[in-house]
Amino acid sequence: MNFNLWIDSLTKPIPTFKKEKKNATLGEGALHIAVAGLISGFISGIYQMFFGAAFASYLSPFASAFAGPMIFLASLILTPIMAVIGWLILSGILYIFAMLFGGKGSYTTQSYLYAIYYAPLSIISSILVLIPIAGWILSFVLMIYGLYLLTMALKEVHNYTTGRALLTWLVPVGIVVLILFVLVGIAFMFLMGAFIGSGSMSGMFF
Repeated sequence: MNFNLWIDSLTKPIPTFKKEKKNATLGEGALHIAVAGLISGFISGIYQMFFGAAFASYLSPFASAFAGPMIFLASLILTPIMAVIGWLILSGILYIFAMLFGGKGSYTTQSYLYAIYYAPLSIISSILVLIPIAGWILSFVLMIYGLYLLTMALKEVHNYTTGRALLTWLVPVGIVVLILFVLVGIAFMFLMGAFIGSGSMSGMFF
């Protein structure tokens, strides 16, 4: 696997996307995501293992001896698996909206180009989130740059305008935000109803 491709996809994305279109396969894309997931899982597992040591005193001696290694192993195994599954699903959602906006590319090419830049970004992000405040700010900047890379990748794959590439990810994000607002609103109404109901019941006894 060519790790220089990760650097090229971040530092000179447009020519890299143009060049890599012909090399696109789902298997190669999955490999990039899995390797990045393995590295991120290792970093996260190490952090959780040492952070979890602070709570080991609350466990039995037997449990505390195995808690750290088990957390590390779970992170190492599950992170790459979940990363690949998430990559396939998210790329599928983006592909549906790309088709709605007149995209002409294939799911395989889109997923592959998405993978070659997202893999290094996910590793960098897994390191930055461990750094309080400064790391979180840099993670936000990295997310914005990731959206730029996504837009350029979609534009290259589907041979449409920058505006349509933006809409391809903005629309599903907007739908998710709208659903969350609706769910929060419903939950708030239920809580208010329960609160008012409990107040009415209290009034019956006083």
